[in-house]
Amino acid sequence: MAVRSGCVAPGQYERPAVPIAGSSPGSITIDGFPDSGQCHFRLNAGAQDEWTADFTALSFRRALPGSVSNLNVAWSPTPVVAASVTVTNINQYAEFDIALVGAVDFRLTAPTGQQFDYCTAGGVGIPTTPGIGVNGDGVRAGTITIRGPVSGRCDFDTSSGGVTVTFSGMTVVVGGVSKPLVRSGTVWSTSF
Repeated sequence: MAVRSGCVAPGQYERPAVPIAGSSPGSITIDGFPDSGQCHFRLNAGAQDEWTADFTALSFRRALPGSVSNLNVAWSPTPVVAASVTVTNINQYAEFDIALVGAVDFRLTAPTGQQFDYCTAGGVGIPTTPGIGVNGDGVRAGTITIRGPVSGRCDFDTSSGGVTVTFSGMTVVVGGVSKPLVRSGTVWSTSF
């Protein structure tokens, strides 16, 4: 079983079919849809009706008559505001400078086994959700949200509180879109 899709006309599926494991309802991700206009979806197994997603109006409807009982479309728009994250000046204790560009919420997730210990700008704590306090106070979090734009210095510690000695990136989510930081020399970054 697979989902066929297309954004040219109803009944036309120019995009490659995306397989669904097994014969029961499942979950798949199809990338690259536009932020506006209409796209059409159909399962390629058995008698199925077509679903139309109107990304401009954020509405989803079935073709009449009938129903599609095992097809669901979830959609996240591309962030409207340009946003980027850059990490530089990483030291042997996984302390680093971070620049968040864009007036958006940045959800930052540390690598497995590491947690944010602090983030400061000009000696003052950067507001985070959840609040992580100051360096060494024992308050840490694996995932934090920071409202940009802001630049400052942050630190990773291990989940047990020990000092982390290797910075290996992080995952960033902006507007529902998730991306890892990518390393180029001594700079780690990603853009939305």
